Amino acid sequence: MNPALSHRSRSAKVGKNPPKDFIKINIDATVSNRNIDYGVIAIDVDGFVIAGSYAYENKAIDVVWAKLKGLTIGMKLASRLKLTKIIMESDNATLINLTMLP
Repeated sequence: MNPALSHRSRSAKVGKNPPKDFIKINIDATVSNRNIDYGVIAIDVDGFVIAGSYAYENKAIDVVWAKLKGLTIGMKLASRLKLTKIIMESDNATLINLTMLP
């Protein structure tokens, strides 16, 4: 995994910005053949990217499992940044629904 990015840059608008005092962590993973790309960005209330992380693997894996690993990468990024108020965002409904179970 590459180290976290530390520069502030304007984010591509991905949904809405988080509420005040929150950081939104947007996670994504792409699976093509045996190639898996993981991407994570942390966005502040103004829509600026405050940090990010990227990883790559070459192995057979289901897309939901890849998104789950992306979620864990996002949680590790939040931990490294010592964030306490986060909103996790993903485009995979199955992943979100499974993580919301009691």
